[in-house]
Amino acid sequence: MSYPIWGWHLPPADEVAAPQPRGVRVDISSVMAVKHRAIAAHVSQMTDLIADTPEGFRFTETTLAPFLGPFEYFIEVPS
Repeated sequence: MSYPIWGWHLPPADEVAAPQPRGVRVDISSVMAVKHRAIAAHVSQMTDLIADTPEGFRFTETTLAPFLGPFEYFIEVPS
């Protein structure tokens, strides 16, 4: 299984040259507060901790949004 990160941000009209994905959705609503604290702990990606490079990665409200909901999604990777 793989955990989608950047695929959430593909334009909906873009076609992906791959078979239709299969996956699972896991309800994490009972542990969302724990997940949000874990995300916040990644200060190099969530804050201006690394300010000496303008090209440095930092989550924005848009790029973070898919990871704040009550479900985790995993996609099957063919072997």
